[in-house]
Amino acid sequence: MTNIDTEHDGETFGWALADSWQKIGDVFIFLVSVFNLCDTPKDESPIIDSKGIKQGMQNYSLMLELLDFDKTTKLNILEYETLNELVGKNLKLTLELKRATEIPEKFSYKTKAMYNWLDADATLFESREVDKSKSPDFQYRGEHTIAITEDLINHMMYNTLKIGIHGMIEGKRQPVKKQKTHANDD
Repeated sequence: MTNIDTEHDGETFGWALADSWQKIGDVFIFLVSVFNLCDTPKDESPIIDSKGIKQGMQNYSLMLELLDFDKTTKLNILEYETLNELVGKNLKLTLELKRATEIPEKFSYKTKAMYNWLDADATLFESREVDKSKSPDFQYRGEHTIAITEDLINHMMYNTLKIGIHGMIEGKRQPVKKQKTHANDD
């Protein structure tokens, strides 16, 4: 019979799973609604893992604003049908990531949301970290202004904004106790 080493639970080859972010799954926001100039003031989408299994739900909102060439003059969104009529103007999107629900218990020690924006650099944006919750409220609000081009229009018609939901496993390893080195140490 062999001794089982429970001190290193949650480790693989010395790498602590509890010290790294694990992807719970992705939320997919279909951008065709943006192409059609429709706000999404309150919606909920499933968090889907890499095997296609639902790992929770994410509440969000995606609000739109149209800005003229100068990026400051607001345009009346009701005067337009789709982004096709707005090439050269600017689109301001406000994304709010609210409460996620039904997050798997093992990943609820810490959670956060991350996404790459639609800009040329695919800039990464992250929510705050939420501690110990199966229903973390990310309280994230991101505002993005982007020029309306033919490429952007095509992207909006056929793609999604993918938001990754990440969690961290709570470490089971106990802190290493200091050993006495001298007889006089207490």
